[in-house]
Amino acid sequence: MRSPLERTGLFPTSIGAAFLGIISSIALYQILQFGGSIFSGQTSASSSSRSSIQSSLRASSSSSVFIEKLCGNATLDPGEQCDLGYRNGIGTCTKECKALTCGDGIVTQQLGEECEPIRVKAPTKDPISNTIIASGGYLPMGLCGTVCAHPVVGPDGKESGGCRWKFLPMCLSPSSAFVVISSSSSSSEKPAASSSISSKKAVVCGDGVKEAKEQCDQGSQNSNTQPDACRTNCALARCGDGVLDPLNAELCDKGGLNSNTVPNACRTNCKKASCGDGVIDLSETCDGGLDCTPDCTKKPQPVQQLCGNGKIDGAEKCDDRNQKSGDGCSSTCTIEARKPVCGNGRIEKGELCDDGAANSDTLPDHCRLTCKHPVCGDHIVDAGEQCDDGNLEQRDFCMNSCLPTLCGNGIVEADEQCDDGNKVTLDGCAPECRLEVLHAAAPKSMSNSALFLLSSLFSFVAGVLGTLTVRLMPKLGQSL
Repeated sequence: MRSPLERTGLFPTSIGAAFLGIISSIALYQILQFGGSIFSGQTSASSSSRSSIQSSLRASSSSSVFIEKLCGNATLDPGEQCDLGYRNGIGTCTKECKALTCGDGIVTQQLGEECEPIRVKAPTKDPISNTIIASGGYLPMGLCGTVCAHPVVGPDGKESGGCRWKFLPMCLSPSSAFVVISSSSSSSEKPAASSSISSKKAVVCGDGVKEAKEQCDQGSQNSNTQPDACRTNCALARCGDGVLDPLNAELCDKGGLNSNTVPNACRTNCKKASCGDGVIDLSETCDGGLDCTPDCTKKPQPVQQLCGNGKIDGAEKCDDRNQKSGDGCSSTCTIEARKPVCGNGRIEKGELCDDGAANSDTLPDHCRLTCKHPVCGDHIVDAGEQCDDGNLEQRDFCMNSCLPTLCGNGIVEADEQCDDGNKVTLDGCAPECRLEVLHAAAPKSMSNSALFLLSSLFSFVAGVLGTLTVRLMPKLGQSL
């Protein structure tokens, strides 16, 4: 048989079971009377609690349902607003299983509260929005200075918002007007105490009172390390203070190391580095641009897209930074067969030279306009030439070697009649390259060579005869 304290189900209708139910109820009554209640976290049983228990005892005799309610069992029982178990009192649920809300007089950081408006008996109307503030009523906000925002009653009758500091224009007068709505719905105008702090009172950050230019002041709870806490300089937690504040939706906060340009750094809006923030992080190959995918990786580029980038990639044979054909490199970056162009500065097939704009048919020693080297016979006296008459005629004053005509060089040139390559006379060609007449009776049809032979023979015979005459004359004289 189970102990009466372990019984949580329905009572049976039998007499024995009813008797046990009465005993268990009496035991619970004694606990409530002498040792504090286990209902709703109360420390002592009130008269109303005892009367309710007595009613439960009477109801138990009629075999009704008895439900044991324990605040702190992590189960939301009837009459409880919340129940977080062992976390009651340290979160948004009190030890009495009451939910913390804006307007309860407790600044709850877990709810993002910065302040608590002061409640008054009569409900009030917000002079700015002209809306009724919670039915319980709050000390009206001023129209200037720093005030704590009230929660607003919505169409469903529930309160929302509020409990955050509002920074209104600086007060220029000691008070501002507001409207208080009484419980009888009659209204009267009353001045609201000025939210500005007297200049005579010294402002002390950390005294728990928000004053003058302080953004917040939570007294001893001010902290430079706790998330979402008022800082020790009475400034609100913000992105960039080096503390991760969840209520500000911060995902990171490295203080002065936050950066919008350093890879993988926490950004200046306290968001983590991510694809799309314009910074190439360590896990990314790109971040933005037409060639970047949504996951910050570069798009693969086909070969045909590489043609035209000025670099010979893959199977390319050329790349002239465009995708046009007809310029020597085709649109697919293959070499095109084309006629050479003299004057483009490139020595191409069939050309001997090409100096581009420096090609000339008038200047000595220049590449000609036909992309040929300068030669004898082009009408221009180049280096090594003494003349250039532009022809290959050997019998003029400039020979084919671009040297001037010269008597005695063995070549009949210009106005020479002969040129036997020497300066000897009586050989048929005078030293002046003129023909010599050696015998008057010689037939006109005789050649110069024949005349030369005859004259030579005649001279030889005459010489021999003269010699004999000289030698024989003495002997003839003796004989006589």
